[in-house]
Amino acid sequence: YWRIKKGKKVVAVTGSAGKTTTKEMISEILGVRYQVGKNYKNWNNQLGLPLSILKFSGDEDYWVLELGINNPDDMDELAWIACPDIAVILNVGPCHLQGLGSVEGVARSKCLLLDYLTGASKAIVSLDYSYLIDEVASKENIVPVWFSCDRADADYMATYKGAGEFEIIDHDQSLSFSGAAGWSQYCENIAASWAVARDAGLDQAEIIKGFKKFRSPAQRFSIFSHGPWTIIDDTYNANPLSMVKAINTAHDIAEGKNLVLVLGDMAELGKDEESVHKELGKTISNKGCSGILFQGKNAKSVFDGLYIDHKHIFYEVDNETQFITALNSLNLSGGAILFKGSRSTRMEKYIKFFRNWMQSRP
Repeated sequence: YWRIKKGKKVVAVTGSAGKTTTKEMISEILGVRYQVGKNYKNWNNQLGLPLSILKFSGDEDYWVLELGINNPDDMDELAWIACPDIAVILNVGPCHLQGLGSVEGVARSKCLLLDYLTGASKAIVSLDYSYLIDEVASKENIVPVWFSCDRADADYMATYKGAGEFEIIDHDQSLSFSGAAGWSQYCENIAASWAVARDAGLDQAEIIKGFKKFRSPAQRFSIFSHGPWTIIDDTYNANPLSMVKAINTAHDIAEGKNLVLVLGDMAELGKDEESVHKELGKTISNKGCSGILFQGKNAKSVFDGLYIDHKHIFYEVDNETQFITALNSLNLSGGAILFKGSRSTRMEKYIKFFRNWMQSRP
């Protein structure tokens, strides 16, 4: 009732990874010209979404809402509440498989959002995932705006050029710019946000101004320095898609120096739990690193997936003592260190342990 009565324009964001970051980025950019309401933090489920909406005054020009799902019926309930004018589907991956069954099931459930678009609405969808392309093609009367990180046939394509600089191709125009969030991790978020902003009538200068004001939400790829180490705090949550993105970007940040991965279990994977964690081991080996510290019941699966040349730098940890023992065994003097795991693992505690270890060193 409150959405229909007071929501002038609603942007609904969903995807397997990056929903909160994209919601925050879109809100910052639209805020250059408009009044914007957004979910409080990541209140994106059947409790958080209505609580967020009921906090809005109704004077806002845009409400930017993220929708998070775990089960097949979730999107029907959330999208019915949000009743979006603009739907953004970021990506799709092997996430929440315990409830959604398969990647195809994830794509199907995410794309249910498109069934609830209202009026002269827009569907803004990634062109980088075949399951999304297939699902969108099955929808009648949906003519999507496509965005991408690597396909020039998309309406909007964002790529990372290095040194904090991005390039956006906006239909047939190309533009380079930089901002505080300066890593390849953000290409998907930027492309989607750019598409929303252009639909809202913002010009390129306004969009770049908003992007320069954007800061990563806490525990979502926040980067800071501690002595000779670059700490990457991505501890809020993890799934197979976001884990690969984080490791790839952490490898870039290390720039050939030491890279240590402090990782935890990925949850809600159902029958695929073992195979997905074994695949994580292969991903780590293909990217390369100087140390792997892992917490959780899937440690053996990750270890089994590692190539032989990485098995000797793998440590299973469960407390501060084991963590510090592993760091001392690695005997590294600096580099980049990534902390990431599902919310249930509370991986942020290892950042505290790491700081304690740094302060105790001569």
